[in-house]
Amino acid sequence: MLILRLKQCECCLSDGRLDEAFELARQGDFRAHRRGQRLVGRLVPALIARGCKHLAAGQLSQASADCEKAAYLAGNQAEIAQLRIAVARAMQSLEKVRAANGQAIAAARRHADLGHLTVGQQILDAVNAPDARVDGLKHDLAARRAAVESSCRKSSAALADGDWHAAIDHLVPLGRGAIQDGAVRQLCGQISDRAVEEIDAAIQSGRLDVAASLLRTVERLPVHSVECQARAKGMEDFRAAHAAIEAGRPHEAEPILRRLQRLLPRADWLTEAAQEARKMSEGQSALRSGPLSLAAAAARLQITTPPPIPTPPPLPGHFNQAAHNGDQKSFCLHVDGIGSFEVFTSSTISIGPISSSRSVDLPLMLDAAVPAIRISRSDEDYFLQASRPVLINDSPATSRLLHNGDRIGLGSRCRITFRRPSAASTSALLDLSGVRVPGSSIRQVVLLDRELIIGPGAAAHIRCDEMAAPVTLQKRGEGILCRSAAQIAIDGNPAGQAADVPMNANVSVGSLRFVIVREQRS
Repeated sequence: MLILRLKQCECCLSDGRLDEAFELARQGDFRAHRRGQRLVGRLVPALIARGCKHLAAGQLSQASADCEKAAYLAGNQAEIAQLRIAVARAMQSLEKVRAANGQAIAAARRHADLGHLTVGQQILDAVNAPDARVDGLKHDLAARRAAVESSCRKSSAALADGDWHAAIDHLVPLGRGAIQDGAVRQLCGQISDRAVEEIDAAIQSGRLDVAASLLRTVERLPVHSVECQARAKGMEDFRAAHAAIEAGRPHEAEPILRRLQRLLPRADWLTEAAQEARKMSEGQSALRSGPLSLAAAAARLQITTPPPIPTPPPLPGHFNQAAHNGDQKSFCLHVDGIGSFEVFTSSTISIGPISSSRSVDLPLMLDAAVPAIRISRSDEDYFLQASRPVLINDSPATSRLLHNGDRIGLGSRCRITFRRPSAASTSALLDLSGVRVPGSSIRQVVLLDRELIIGPGAAAHIRCDEMAAPVTLQKRGEGILCRSAAQIAIDGNPAGQAADVPMNANVSVGSLRFVIVREQRS
């Protein structure tokens, strides 16, 4: 059998089938034979020569395999060692190139996600080394650009036909990633101008319901114009005035209506509404200062010790908000260059209109008729409860287990998006749109469980892509502990990599600057 394998190895060498020859020559009895040793002496240089060819062609894995086969048969000879060193250096160079390409790809993807398709394309064009990842991202950017151009053509055609609603439908799929495209911004401006004309006409005729519906349609645009934002603010003022009148506070509604009257001089009905609010306010003042006020004073004199008022049990489908407010704790986190965030540290919060008969933890500028909701955390799950049905993902419900991305509708405009950015953290976010917190610019609410992450990437609760490493805020007793891999400074004084954050203190970690302020809710 050995003689047969020796002859087979000779045939393989003659035909250039080196891998088959190696499999025959690697057996111990083969190399013990003198004829086998001569064949090994021919096979090793052939493997080294083929490995050099693979190295020159950039086929590093094949070159490394030939080098190891030659070393197995002949040991660490000088030629084999040189080939091994050359392959290792080539692999190091290839890794450096791949790392540089990876950085370029990441930068191009970030710009593309922000809508800067041209900048992303320029970054990829500057990559000289061939890389399948670069080619794939180039195809993706080309597809995105084609989608933007197609949507712009269809939207322009619909706008030319006078159907700006259809024009919006063509632009909506582009999302916020196309807001930097010049054609998209121009189209959004033209559509907004058409919409503002119809919105103003609806307001002037007193059809505020129609104006609100048109505003909801325009809000779907990727780019919002200043004029549309001003109309949306005006609709919030209309709702605030109506809520004040419904709550019996016409003196609060009158200045709002007067201000709107100056902004909308063609809306004649506003003049009448402001006058009626003034009459209502004067009537209330006259009643309160007339003889009826003396009856109330006499009743107070007769009552020496007011009897205690028992607290009724909570009604089915309602929650005891008064008891809950006593345990509620929150603070406001102001992050430079990013925004302000209301942070709740309790496991349950209530949200509702500021003019609601029930006190809520997070008051919003909503109609008084909008029901309040409660969001509570149990273990790692969040549950929503409401006294009356509210829209959750456009379906009415009074209770629901919340999932990442669920949309909660309160009233006609307010939308609250529930998010769980990090799978490793049970803290959650509430994104507010179509509504505002009184006296505040807050648009996001943090439901803090154990920690709050500020850092780069979509997994952070507060995203800051300029940071090199994340910063974590953790609950510790009644205070907040800040942890970071970088040095922390509080009011300019070094505090190490973990420090308790005092209220109203300026905290800096690298490029991050923030301050925590304790909010007092009534």
